[in-house]
Amino acid sequence: MRINRKGEALRQPAGCRSSLTRALAAALALCALCALAGCGQAQGASDSPRLADVRLSASSSMTEASQSVEIRLVFDQGVSVAANAADDFEVLLNGGPLDGSAVALDVRGSADGVTFVLHPASGASTAGGKGTFFALYQSGFSVAAKRADGALPSVTGASGSCAVLDGTVEGTLPSGLAIEVVEERAGSAAEDLPAQTVFRVTSPALVRAITWFSPDGGATKLLKHNHAFADASAEDCAANLAKVVGEASGLGISAKAAGDTVTLTASAVQDGQVLDPVVVEGVGVEGGTYDASQGAGEGV
Repeated sequence: MRINRKGEALRQPAGCRSSLTRALAAALALCALCALAGCGQAQGASDSPRLADVRLSASSSMTEASQSVEIRLVFDQGVSVAANAADDFEVLLNGGPLDGSAVALDVRGSADGVTFVLHPASGASTAGGKGTFFALYQSGFSVAAKRADGALPSVTGASGSCAVLDGTVEGTLPSGLAIEVVEERAGSAAEDLPAQTVFRVTSPALVRAITWFSPDGGATKLLKHNHAFADASAEDCAANLAKVVGEASGLGISAKAAGDTVTLTASAVQDGQVLDPVVVEGVGVEGGTYDASQGAGEGV
C-alpha cells in the first residue's frame, strides 16, 4: 500500500495489483510443485534411508493364475511408504517396459522397504490352449529411481528425509527352480577318473520363465525353457535338465537323470577338475542371451 504526504492511502494501479497477484500465485504454485516432487526433502543426507538388501523370490501353486515373482528392496532403517510409491520407480523387464497385456505390477510398502510383485495381468490367459500368457522370458530385470538424483519422495525415514536409491538394481529373476549338490568327485589323473557331480532338484520351476542353468559354475549358461511355465515335478525337471546338458555341443560333459537327481560326468579326465552345477540368477547376475526367433539361448 502506498501513502501520500498527508498520510492518506493511495490506491495501487490495477496493473501493479494484477502483477503482484500473478507473482504470488506463481510462487505458491512453485512451492506446491516442489513439495510434490520432494524438493524440500533430504537427498543424500546422513539420515536418508539407503538400500541395504535386495531379496528375490518366485512362487506359485502350480497354476497359471498363481504365478508371481517378487523384488523386495530393504532399506537400512524403518520407512514410511506412501500409496503412490510406484510413481518414484522405473521397473523394466528384459530392458523394456512391462507388457501390460501379460504382466501386471503391484507395488507394496512395508515397515522396512518396498516390494514389487510381478504377476499375470487380468487379461492374461489362466487356462491351457492359445492366448496371452504371463511370461518373464530371459528374466532380466532392473529397478531404478525416476529422479536423476535417486531421491524417492514417497519413501521417507523417521526424520522425514526421503529415501535415496543411489543406482540401478538389476539382475536375473528366479524361475523357482532350485538344486542341491549331493555328491561330488574331483577328476583324478592318478586314478583315471573324470570329474563327476550328482545334484538333486529340490524345487521345479514355479513360473513361466527361462531358467539359466550352468553345469560348470557359471562359465557356460544353458537355456532351459519352461514352456508350460513349470515342470510337473522334480523328476520331470531333472529329466529336462539332463536333456539340456546332453544337447549342448562341445560342452565336454554328459548328464543322466534318475528320479529327481542328475549325474554330470566330464568326458575327459582332468586332474583336479570339479563340476559345479548352479542356477544362474540373482542381483547383479546376468543370464544368457535369448533369441525368441530361434528359441535358443547362448552362453555369455
